Parts: sequence; C-alpha cells; structure tokens
Amino acid sequence: MIDDDEFCLALNNGIFVGPIGNLNFCCNNSNLKFINENSNIIEEYNSPETKSEIDQGWKKSKRCHTCKNRESLGLYSFRHIANSYTPKDYIVDNNNRKLLLLDINFSNLCNQKCIMCNSNFSTKWLADDIEITKSPDVEKLRWKNLNPKYKRLTDLQLNQILELVDHHTIKMWIKGGEPFLDDRLIPFIKKIQDRSPTIQSEIITNGTMMTDLKINELNLLNPFAITISIDGVGNTYSFIRDFEWNTIDKNFQNLMEKLDKKHLIGIQITVSRYNVDKLTDIIEWVESIELKYDRKVMINITMVNYPNYLQAKYASNKILKRGLRQIIQIKKDGVLSNRGKYFDSKCDSLTKLYEDCLKNRPKLEDQKENDRLANILSMTRSNNFKNLF
Repeated sequence: MIDDDEFCLALNNGIFVGPIGNLNFCCNNSNLKFINENSNIIEEYNSPETKSEIDQGWKKSKRCHTCKNRESLGLYSFRHIANSYTPKDYIVDNNNRKLLLLDINFSNLCNQKCIMCNSNFSTKWLADDIEITKSPDVEKLRWKNLNPKYKRLTDLQLNQILELVDHHTIKMWIKGGEPFLDDRLIPFIKKIQDRSPTIQSEIITNGTMMTDLKINELNLLNPFAITISIDGVGNTYSFIRDFEWNTIDKNFQNLMEKLDKKHLIGIQITVSRYNVDKLTDIIEWVESIELKYDRKVMINITMVNYPNYLQAKYASNKILKRGLRQIIQIKKDGVLSNRGKYFDSKCDSLTKLYEDCLKNRPKLEDQKENDRLANILSMTRSNNFKNLF
C-alpha cells in the first residue's frame, strides 16, 4: 500500500523536459540538470543521479520546495495532481522505472510576451531580456545568470522520448513556448498515441494558431485535451499577454465549433497581481460560449510563483477583497459547482491564498520594492523600455 502523504508519482515515474533543456521530474521541481543537443534523454532518465534523488523521497528532496510550500498552506499542489494518475496496481520499482508522466516542451519559440513569462519560455522576450541584463536590478527582475537565447529539442531527442513511452505511460502534457509553432507537434502526438493508445494527452497553448487547417489535423488524432491560456478578457488579457483579445476570442469560438467533440477543451487561468479580481469576468465569458456551442469547457487555475513581485499577495487590499468575494460567490453558485471536485479544490486553494494574503500583508518597504519591479516590467508594454537602462 502506498502512503499518499509520502509518495509522489512525478518523482518516481515522471520526466519534465523544459524549453531550454532543463531536465526535471516535473514542472514544479527545481532543475535537476541541463541538457544540450548532445545529451541522451534515455540515459539521463535512468542515471544514478536521478535514482539517488528518487530514493530520498519528495519530503527530503531539496527540489520539491514548491509543493512543500503549497501544501504547508493547505493548498492543492502538483504532487496531488500527479498522484491522481497513480494506477490501482502500481508497485514502486526504482530499478525498472516505467515512464508514467511525461511533461514536454519542444522549445521556447513563442509569439506572445506574457507579463509573468521570460525568455526561457518565450522568444518574444529575448530582446527585452537582453535589455534587462543591463539593469542593476537584473537579479531581482530575472536571475543572476540571465542568458536569453533560442533553444529547441533535437529530432533525435524527441525520438529518445518516444522510446521511453509505452503502454504504461498514462499522461502527457505538451507545453511551450507555443507548441503549435513547431511542425513536429502533431506527428509527435500521433506517434505517442500509437505507443500508448490509452494515454491522456493535453496540449497547453495560447490559442493563437487555431486555424481551420490546424483543427482539421487535430480531429484526426485519438481523443486528447486542449487547454487555452486565458488570464482575463478584454484589456486585462491584452495587457497580461501583450496580444489582441478579439483574435483569441474568435479563435476559441472557432475551436469550440469545429473541434471534434471526442476531444476536450479547457482554459487555464494563471492568477497574478493583475487579475486577482477578474475571475468572474472569465467565468461569465466561458459560460456564454458554452451556451452558444452547447459544449463544456474545463477550467484549471494556477498561480504565479515566479517572479515574486507578480504574485497575488502584492495586489492591493481592495482588489484582494473583491477577488475573495468573487470566489465565495462562485462556490455558492450551483451551476459552477457542478464543474467537479478539481475546480472546487482550485477555488478552495484560491480562497485560502487570498485570505492568507489579506491576513499577512507585505511590509511597506517590501510592497514598495515589488511595486517598483512590477512597474519596470510593465514598461515592456511601451516603447520606452529600451531607454530605461
């Protein structure tokens, strides 16, 4: 019997291949190592260093601090998500590790410049991150050894990942960058589904590429889920993602209308200081589209962990209180509560987060400093940024 409190399926049987070659057990893990174009992913997956980390367990691992912090606050963590995929007949066997959870980013190539993102995940940030390297605040705005550049997995490395996949592989997340900018995406998914016919595949995309041609290609695949990142509607979306909202709204509705109903459609909301009180706007937009197309939309909620100065706790008291009232109302709403336990758990996590933010406000000096850093970053939305440093 597995002790769920001591166990993490992602640590034991997962691999995360990041957009700049960072190799972890999951997307919330601190980087185990970085690979280059000559690295063999199969060898890395089975390396002594990897097995040593697994033997420690998630509670002792120094790389699992994100889930530890979230769970210490009573919040839902990625470990909980990972463990929800644990097979009933699962047996721990670290000497013969089957790949059960695959989280893959083909590259950091992207066509959006989200305010909470950086050049590790989006090439649209490359020029601005080069400017940030000139700033005396580079370590606060980003990190000490900021090295903006374009990275991608080689075809050989994609084939190595394919070799790790078999009928045991349960779940695959594909992220970016923007995955639909890579022509290898759909052929790769097809090969994965051939090797593991029952795999639950999920593509996380910004939704900018939802053309009829792409949708027709997707309709030929086995069932999967596609999740569009929606952090607000109207001007809120445009500011956060530096992209025209009307285009995304049109693309999403095109997807709702034309994607075969064997596939699931969802949205992912990333909560930051800029959209704490915008959840109702997003939910109302989702409901109107569900009604129009007679089709359910899954809703996932995640929170900004980095950069720190964009976290929800740096929103004002007024905004946090308004955000908290919205969540309480959403939880009371019978229609929305029917979205399932997962959505309810996310709302519970948000409630606890906002209550904690209101109870433990940042010190004045801390608030001022983080406001200053956020204001510097917001200038990337104007033409003045290049003259800032």
